[in-house]
Amino acid sequence: PAADPDYPICCYIFGTVRDAAGSGLEGIQVQASNEWTAAIVAVTKGGSEAGKYDIPINATIQNWDIALIDAGGTQISSEVRIEFDAEAASGYRVDWQRAY
Repeated sequence: PAADPDYPICCYIFGTVRDAAGSGLEGIQVQASNEWTAAIVAVTKGGSEAGKYDIPINATIQNWDIALIDAGGTQISSEVRIEFDAEAASGYRVDWQRAY
């Protein structure tokens, strides 16, 4: 994960999900959660924005756990933790790429 101070609007976790060859994957669920907020799920886009996702979150400084989820609700990736701080950056990028 990386802070992006140039992200144009506050407050988002965003990125891309790609296959092993680097092509964007459409229809993958990306979940952001923490102990105070119900899970927020975004589905990756298709077409010219294949694999891209964005998740709006509140501006409060807090930890967010991000993971990929299959259609049955099972986590299919490792979990990534970010500490969102809107003073440091409007958006935080988390990119995923399948290893096989």
